[in-house]
Formats: sequence, structure tokens, C-alpha cells
Amino acid sequence: MDVVAVRPDDVVAEEAPSPTVARRLQRTVVPALCLVLLAGLLSLLVLLLLQARSRHDRDQDRDAALAAARTEATNLVNISYATAQRDLQRIVAGATGALRRNFLAERGRFGVLAKDKSKTTGSVLTTALVSLDRSAGVARVAVAADATISDSLNRQPSLTHYRIVLTLQHIGDRWLASDAAFVGAPQ
Repeated sequence: MDVVAVRPDDVVAEEAPSPTVARRLQRTVVPALCLVLLAGLLSLLVLLLLQARSRHDRDQDRDAALAAARTEATNLVNISYATAQRDLQRIVAGATGALRRNFLAERGRFGVLAKDKSKTTGSVLTTALVSLDRSAGVARVAVAADATISDSLNRQPSLTHYRIVLTLQHIGDRWLASDAAFVGAPQ
């Protein structure tokens, strides 16, 4: 270790900044830091508002898809020989794609309902969102429904439990059923 002796008059004192320079620094640095902080806070606020908007839009889509599935499932489990054409029209109005085409193709067979005096009266017990792809405009909803079926062939009406998975497509401002898959055997 080297030791060097220094005389007091060899040491050069650093000059302290003058009070005017310190005030100038305060006048420019402090406002600049405040502006940077304000810009950061505003950016955070915009980000939080965009996230809240996205969450709100997703919730609205979920609620609309569930409501459309409930309506279409209710239409599917409420068909009467006396109002068959009107019932079919309600189902077709909430459908699109293959489901719509299938019901339109079966229109002629609804006459069998009148012959047998067939009537199905039901209600949706619950709905649950299986999946929602907002970018593709597709939702899948599981539905549990009960229906009482009566006709002239059977003396006693029978209660049937249905489990249906509806696939819905977002078309315009509506969710329409494009497929109805009955899960398992009705019980």
C-alpha cells in the first residue's frame, strides 16, 4: 500500500455551484420530472380504461350468448301440434347455418304432430358458457332443460330431461344458434 503525503495548500477545493445555477436546475428539472410522472400516470389510466372496456364488452357478449341460447332452447322444448308452424318459425328465427336449413327441410314433417296431437312443453333449468371466441364470433353454451311430452298414443305425459350444447354465431348484433347437439339419451 502506498501512502502519499499531501500538504493543505496542494488540495484544490471544488467550487460549489452558485445559488442561481441551483435555482435554474430546480426550475427545469422538477417540472420535467413532474411531466414525466404525469405522462406515466395518464398512460396507466388509459390502459386500465381499455382493460375495463374489454372486460365489459366480453361480459356483454357472454350475457347475450347465454340469453340467445336460453331462448333457442326454450323454443326447442316448446312445440305443439296446434301451433306447429308458429313454433317452427320461432326456432328458425333464432337459428342460422345448418340448424336453420335442417328445420326448414323438416317443415313438412311437422304435420305428424297434428296427427298424433303431440305437444312438448318445457323450460330451461340452467345455461352455462362452455366457450366464447369473440374474435371468431362463436360461443358454445350448455343447456339443461326439462320437457313434458304428451300425445294421443300415450295416456300419461312423460317428463324428459334434456342436455343440449348449442353452438352460436354472432351475426350482426345477434347471437344465432348454428348447431344443437343433444348430449346423451333424454332421461
